Amino acid sequence: MAALFTVLVCAVTSPQAVDRGGGAGSGTAHPSKTPARGERGSTRRAPPAGRDATSALLVKLRVPPTRAILNVLSSRYGARVTYAWPEINAVALRVSRAKQAALAGDPQVLAVEPDARGDAFGGGPASAANATAPPMTVVPIGTADRPIESWNLDMADVTGTGYQGTGVTVAVVDSGLPQNWPDFLPPDRVDTTHAAGFGSEGSGDFHNPVNAITGVGGHIGLFPHGLAVSSVIVGFPSDLGPVQGAAPRATILPIRVLNQFNFGYFSWFTAGILHVANLKRDGALTGPVVINFSIQARSDSQVLRAAIDYAISQGVLFVTIAGNFGPDPGTVSFPGRLPESITAGAAGWIQEGSSPDWFLGDVPENDPSQVYVASFSGREGGPAGSGVIDVLAPGSFVFGEWLFGPGFSEGREVAFDAVDNFIFGTSFAAPHVTGIVAQLLEQNPFLTQDQAERTLKNTALPIPPAPAGVQTPVEPIAPWFSDATGSGLARGDAALAAGRI
Repeated sequence: MAALFTVLVCAVTSPQAVDRGGGAGSGTAHPSKTPARGERGSTRRAPPAGRDATSALLVKLRVPPTRAILNVLSSRYGARVTYAWPEINAVALRVSRAKQAALAGDPQVLAVEPDARGDAFGGGPASAANATAPPMTVVPIGTADRPIESWNLDMADVTGTGYQGTGVTVAVVDSGLPQNWPDFLPPDRVDTTHAAGFGSEGSGDFHNPVNAITGVGGHIGLFPHGLAVSSVIVGFPSDLGPVQGAAPRATILPIRVLNQFNFGYFSWFTAGILHVANLKRDGALTGPVVINFSIQARSDSQVLRAAIDYAISQGVLFVTIAGNFGPDPGTVSFPGRLPESITAGAAGWIQEGSSPDWFLGDVPENDPSQVYVASFSGREGGPAGSGVIDVLAPGSFVFGEWLFGPGFSEGREVAFDAVDNFIFGTSFAAPHVTGIVAQLLEQNPFLTQDQAERTLKNTALPIPPAPAGVQTPVEPIAPWFSDATGSGLARGDAALAAGRI
């Protein structure tokens, strides 16, 4: 250890950086910034007077969207096609609402659905939104010569397995990365050659939602949710020294499908997932690939599901979130409620806030009494054991990288920048699970989605219900039952040990 120095950190009673997009199920933002304000940045405006209103739709076809089919859609219905996906026989388009019924009745059309919105707004302690600023606490600690293992990595048991995700691409289909991302992530761990962006991106940010720009903006994004997710996977620098990641030798592939206000549309998500799938199909990505999709939505989509299924058929594994709509029953978000998804709910440590440096503490092994289910984490509907949630992973008070400022022009914010030290949401549970999957893929590059899902579930630590909830040193936690826990807490070491059998 290098010489000791003191670090000022906020007490964890009122974190200001919370996952406002848990899909987004995932994403951190100020609790005072709501999705409604973000909608001001949408480019979908009311039509001028005298012009028919149009709808943004996803259309599942019975046939591939050839040039001839696209011409029919344009000439017969006045449709403006924005994306055509022959891989899944689908298109995204805008059409007059007066023509929508006729389009749906076309014999070549299988289904028509809204191009719905998803986001990464989400969880956080119930006390955070209205709490006063906490006092500063002096934490004497030394800078580390080797990567620091935070509590959340210890709980997920992702270190010491003998694997680090080497040779595996993790496509973070999210909000992209800031233009100065090498200040926040290991520079050799990001693939910008195959990176891409879909949907609009603007010059505003969550402080000042103005100047939205239409069109594809590339993988550079202003909202830091994708960076936070990536930091959990490959680690990040801090004033304490480098912080370990769940799969530190994996390669991040940033795919931007959220805008600067931390939301996007199903057409953008579909395009991003298919982009990754086709990179794998065409051999541009030669090693194993897993998608981390920390985005939540309330609506279902046949088209987005077809894109996910297509990616899985190309050998791309898919990890997503239970969403941040809990604690009521039936609140698992889409696409987390799909049976083919590997879906992560959010857990926390009962000892959070017990000391100034608790986040560097040792979580007791194989002890379910140390684990709680975050109140915001989505709950299954229907009979217990329906299997929508696969496993839990740390998603409350996760130690990660979060930034402030338009374009992050104020320079690198380290993890201990006052209120920037903890992030919340199922968005950040998923990258722990993705990191375990990346390690499994290093161990067995031919691992399938079903095999990975079974391994995670079979090696998870069962978490019993808590009908009365629990109390941490920070706040009360809502009750949870079997509809919140899946198979239990994901354990990297147990999963990798099972893979060696």
